[in-house]
Amino acid sequence: MPSSKIEEIFHAAMEIDSLRERSAFVEHSCLDDDKLRSEVEALLQSYQVAGGFLEESPTLSRVDPAVGTSRKGTQYPNQPAAKDVVKMDQLPCSFGEYELIELIAEGGMGVVFKARQHGLDRVVAIKMILSGQLAGQDDIKRFYIEAEAAGNLDHPGIVPVYEVGCCEGQHYFSMAFIEGENLVPRIKAKDLSPREAAMLTKKIAQAIQSAHDRGIVHRDLKPGNVLLDQRGEPRITDFGLAKRMTGEGDLTATGTVLGTPSYMSPEQAAGKGIGPTSDVYSMGAILFAMLTGRAPFEGASQVETIIRVLHDEPPSPRQINTSVTKDLEVICLKCLEKDPSNRYQTSDELADDLQRYLSGEPIRAKDDLVRRFRKWTLREPVLAAHLAATVFMLVIIIVNYCLLGESFNRHWQMMWKNIGLLIGWAMVVVALQKIQNRYHTKSVIAYAWAMINPIFLTLILWQNAEPRGSLLSLYLLLMVITCFSRRIELVVTTTVTAVAGFVILAGFCFTQAEVASRGYLLVFGMTLAVTGWLLGLLSLRLSRLGKQNLL
Repeated sequence: MPSSKIEEIFHAAMEIDSLRERSAFVEHSCLDDDKLRSEVEALLQSYQVAGGFLEESPTLSRVDPAVGTSRKGTQYPNQPAAKDVVKMDQLPCSFGEYELIELIAEGGMGVVFKARQHGLDRVVAIKMILSGQLAGQDDIKRFYIEAEAAGNLDHPGIVPVYEVGCCEGQHYFSMAFIEGENLVPRIKAKDLSPREAAMLTKKIAQAIQSAHDRGIVHRDLKPGNVLLDQRGEPRITDFGLAKRMTGEGDLTATGTVLGTPSYMSPEQAAGKGIGPTSDVYSMGAILFAMLTGRAPFEGASQVETIIRVLHDEPPSPRQINTSVTKDLEVICLKCLEKDPSNRYQTSDELADDLQRYLSGEPIRAKDDLVRRFRKWTLREPVLAAHLAATVFMLVIIIVNYCLLGESFNRHWQMMWKNIGLLIGWAMVVVALQKIQNRYHTKSVIAYAWAMINPIFLTLILWQNAEPRGSLLSLYLLLMVITCFSRRIELVVTTTVTAVAGFVILAGFCFTQAEVASRGYLLVFGMTLAVTGWLLGLLSLRLSRLGKQNLL
C-alpha cells in the first residue's frame, strides 16, 4: 500500500469538519480499494481518539490558559506556567529549598532545570509542568505517575527521583543530575561501534527489566530518553508514558496512540494493548539506530512513519553498515518483529543474547531459512502466492502426464514446453510486482494479474496434448486465489477471462475426442460461471467483514 496515497487522503480528509462529508470524501477517494479505505479510516480513528496527537503533543490535550478549559470542556484550577514562576532572565534564582541554576531541557510536557539542593548540598535536576501550555487534571496526574514510576525503581541504569512536591503553585519533582548527553548526538555522529551498541543495549535491557519486574512498562524508549553519564553508562529517564501492567494509573485506553512513532512498536502505533514486548521492540529500534545512524522507520510525516511501522519490514542493518555482524543483525531484527510473540519475550532474554554475542558464544535467536522465507512472503504476499500457484500448476501438469500420457518422448517434449511457459509466467509476475513497488499503480496491476493468470493457463492448455480434462480444473484454482483479494471486480475479471479462454480452447483447440461430449463442455463452462459468481459474492462478504474489523 503506497504510504503517500494514504497520507494524501488522510490530510485532505482532516480538512473537512463534517464527519458525514469526511466519510463521503474518503469513500470517493478510495473508490473500490477496500484496503486503502480501511487504512485511511484507521488513521482517522486513531487521530480522533488520541486527541490530535499528530498536531500537538503526543500525550496531552491542548488547553486555553486564559479560561483553564480543556478540549473536552473539563474545568480545572489554573496553574501558573513554569516560565511564569521562574524568570528565565533572573537565573540563578531560588525555588523553595532549591537554587535553579540553568535551563537544561524543554519539551512538550515540562521543563528541566539544573539546580542545587541547599539542605543536602547536592546538584539535582528539577522537572516542572509546562502548565501554561499543557494543563489539566490529567496532565498533573500523568506528571505524578512519571515521578511515582521512576521513584519506585532502584537500578543504576534508571535516573532516580528524590522528591516530589508543589512550590508556589508549580508541581515539580527532583531527580539525579546526569552530567552528560543523551544518545542522539552519538547516533548522529555514527561513532558507536557494533560492540559498543550491543553493550549499551544490554545495559538498557537490564535496567528496563528491573522496571518490568516492578510491573512498569516505559512505553517511550528512544535515544533522547537514554542519558550517558561521564563514564559512558546509560541512564534511562522520562517515564511520562509509563504504565503499570496491572492497569492502575493508566490514562490511556485501547485505540489511543502515544509515544514517538519512529521507536514505537506496531501494536502501540495501532493503539492496541501493549506490554513488556513493546519495550523490547523499542530497544531493538534504539539498537538499530546505534548501528546505522537512523531509526528503522522514518517518513516525511508522522502519519507516514506510523504506516511504515505498521506495514513495512525493517531494512537490513548490514546493508546500511557492513561492519555489523550477522548475529547482531539477527538479534536486532528479532526485537523488531511485527508479531510480539516472535520477539524476545523479556528484556532479560534480550540482554542474555547480547551477552552471548559479546562473549563470542552462539546466540539463541536463529535466522533460519523458514524465518527468512516467512519475512519474504510478508514483504511480497501477492508475488509469493502467484509463484506458489505456478509451482503447484507445474506439479499438476507433471502428475497429469505421468499418469495419463501415452508417449514417453512426447511426454518430455510437453514438459519442456510447459516449463518454458511457466518460467515466462513467473517472470511476468515478478515484473508486475516490480512495477507495482516502483510506481504504486496497484489498481492497474491488480486487473492485469486477474487477466494474465487465465491467459497463461489457456496458453499452457493450448500447447498440451490430450488428455487435458484434469487440467481444466486449474481455472477454478485461479478464481479461488483471486477471491482472497476481497475485490469482487477482480474475481469477475478472472472469471470472464477464464470462461473466454475455455471457449477458445473448445472451439479451436480440443480434439474430436475431447469435444465428442458437448454436454460435458457446456456443464464445465456453466460451472466456471457459477463458481465465479459464488466466489464474487464471497469476496464481497469478506470485504464487508473487513470494513467492520471482523476479520
